[in-house]
Amino acid sequence: MAASRPLLVAALRATGQTVYPANAENWLFPGRQPGRRLTRESIRRDLTAHGIHPGDARRAAMLHLAAAMPAPVLSDLLGLSPITATRWAKLAARDWN
Repeated sequence: MAASRPLLVAALRATGQTVYPANAENWLFPGRQPGRRLTRESIRRDLTAHGIHPGDARRAAMLHLAAAMPAPVLSDLLGLSPITATRWAKLAARDWN
């Protein structure tokens, strides 16, 4: 406990100052603020501004996967419910029964 006391005192003295981790390289998509990641919404907004629609790409990828593998495998692989995986398989016109 005594070892953490200087850290606590330093933190209390820095009241009002934002403290960020020095190493922001751990983020795949670092944010605009040091130590923060980009949010899903900010990535979507930036992609859409460049004419890329992530929802369309996601649906296309899901249809491709649903056509390439059985619904139970798709369910386990992506963490989908079996019903959802079966619906994607039907949309992909793939019947694995």
